[in-house]
Amino acid sequence: INFSDQQLFVDNLIDITPRKKVLEKLSENEKYLDTIFNSINSGVYIVDPATKEILEINDYALELLKYEKKDLIGKKCFEKICTADKKSCLGEKVSNCLGENERSLLDSEGNEIEILKSVKEIYIDGKTYLLETFTDITALRENEEKVLEREEILQATLEATDDGMLVLDEKYNIINSNQTYFDMWQISQDDFVNLSALDAVKKNFVELKNPLESFRNIQRVIGTDDKLLDVLFFKDGRVYERYSSPIFKKGFRAGRVWRFKDITPQAMAESKLRELNDELEDKINESIIELRISEG
Repeated sequence: INFSDQQLFVDNLIDITPRKKVLEKLSENEKYLDTIFNSINSGVYIVDPATKEILEINDYALELLKYEKKDLIGKKCFEKICTADKKSCLGEKVSNCLGENERSLLDSEGNEIEILKSVKEIYIDGKTYLLETFTDITALRENEEKVLEREEILQATLEATDDGMLVLDEKYNIINSNQTYFDMWQISQDDFVNLSALDAVKKNFVELKNPLESFRNIQRVIGTDDKLLDVLFFKDGRVYERYSSPIFKKGFRAGRVWRFKDITPQAMAESKLRELNDELEDKINESIIELRISEG
């Protein structure tokens, strides 16, 4: 500036210390959020709902999908990782994308990975984006298949036995059974829909020669860790051996298994043998008496 015919220079000094601190704070917050974003033990990526471009993705997702970050950022999800085609993906309403469901993603080698996916809307600077999080459930599916396979093997084993098998929980709900059990007791599975297992079995107690004793034996072991072994005699001549033992889960009683074995042929053979023994003893006694009489 000119002052009294002299040219002077004026320095305008502004203290930017507060602004610098704000910028540093923002940078720290960004690093902090970035650390959290990449520390989440789930896949996370942000998608533009209009273009379906991937705007951000975390390290967990990159590792699972076997991609470098530069290979996905700015790319459309249906071109790289989604199993949905372009037409259905772009034509889908945002509202239909939201929520939780099971899907599949493609890794860089083209392998499908089963995931449980959750999609939510987020708002940044007034614009809507989709925050998609997912968890790999491949191992869960494999475990479910193994459990199903074990259950099928167990059921096949139960059906292969000649004994009637019934497994109940502590509330008398059926955990497992085989058809032999229902055939032996002449009960339909529908009976167990309308009645508790205990009430359904009690319907048949009238067919027993010793119904009261049989029911008391059940009451004695229900709710305990005791085992039961007894014999049921039916009025029509059937004879069943009954065995029961509690089952435990993680150290706690979780129910009870009941096994019924038809021992009617064995019981009849034993009964016939006793009759023959009795007849033989009677004849021996008669012979002894006759011999004594003749000697006297």
